[in-house]
Amino acid sequence: MAPIIDNNSNVCSMDEELEAEAVVLKQIQNKLSEKMGMMTPPTEEEQKAIDAKSVFIGNVEYGATIEELEQHFKGCGTIVRTTIPKDKVTKKQKKGSSPNIQTSQNP
Repeated sequence: MAPIIDNNSNVCSMDEELEAEAVVLKQIQNKLSEKMGMMTPPTEEEQKAIDAKSVFIGNVEYGATIEELEQHFKGCGTIVRTTIPKDKVTKKQKKGSSPNIQTSQNP
């Protein structure tokens, strides 16, 4: 990549600039979370651990509820969290879900 000249006339790569912006955005996000009384977002390692225990289920019936999904999958292990994504524009349920299942095989 071609180098970019920042406001201080220092040469830096696009990757370095993006990393610096990501750090600043993370700091802003954490400050806002604290100010709003919300939990801080998980670290990258924590998010990987969460994702390792999540399973995506496709072709879920549009009218399915979280309670129905949890009832159906309760035999697979302790369900920590279940989400049913919604379309951002229409707010309608998408045809899939992601139960976070804790089993003896998961750390």
